[in-house]
Amino acid sequence: EVKEIDVKLQDTKKALNSIRRSVTAFMKQISSFDSQQKHVRSRRHNIFINLAREELDIPLEPNSAPLPNDGEALEGDTQEQQDLLEGEDDIVVDYSSLPNKLKKLTSQQQDDTRLSFESKLQEMQIQLESIAPNLKAIERLGDVENRLKENHQALDESKSAARGALVKFKEIKEKRTKLFRECFEHLEEQIDVIYKDLNGGAGSAYLTLDNTEEPYSEGVTFNPMPPNKPFGDI
Repeated sequence: EVKEIDVKLQDTKKALNSIRRSVTAFMKQISSFDSQQKHVRSRRHNIFINLAREELDIPLEPNSAPLPNDGEALEGDTQEQQDLLEGEDDIVVDYSSLPNKLKKLTSQQQDDTRLSFESKLQEMQIQLESIAPNLKAIERLGDVENRLKENHQALDESKSAARGALVKFKEIKEKRTKLFRECFEHLEEQIDVIYKDLNGGAGSAYLTLDNTEEPYSEGVTFNPMPPNKPFGDI
């Protein structure tokens, strides 16, 4: 009878450990989601502020909250800032006029499309700056055309250099992210083991990235779960 009770006790401990691991994994997912959500909200706010500064309008859904009129790009993580960012969740952009091919772009296609639009905008600006209209000086038309061709050539060279720089930047960024993740994953695998050793085999701990897109640009959160104590982060 004692052996039977001991077996049941061991089974109960195993089930409890399994539940604890599931809770730890779930809390880790929640923490990672919260970090990603804060990052996306901050980027969205900065886009809205830039639109206001440039006096650009974008279409909104009828029931959408209004865009912010002015402000500064947010830095830090105060409660007031988080309330402001959460309030902007009610801003709903109307994408109905956007061509369908632009609604289903991959991350890479979005980068390429943005670069293409920026290049076209720069080309238009250069054209406007280089063409000084003078209706009474038709004889200078040939000079203006030559200047425009030279500007086009310079722009093509600049675009080529920009594309080359972008490729190198992406290569360096990918390599940097890869090396950081290798280091992070190694630490992530060991941190729970070390934490349990320090607590006599009890408790658990894990690490989460504050920014999953560019992990090296922000911090790493240490999430300990001491035995018989509530979850917390450091």
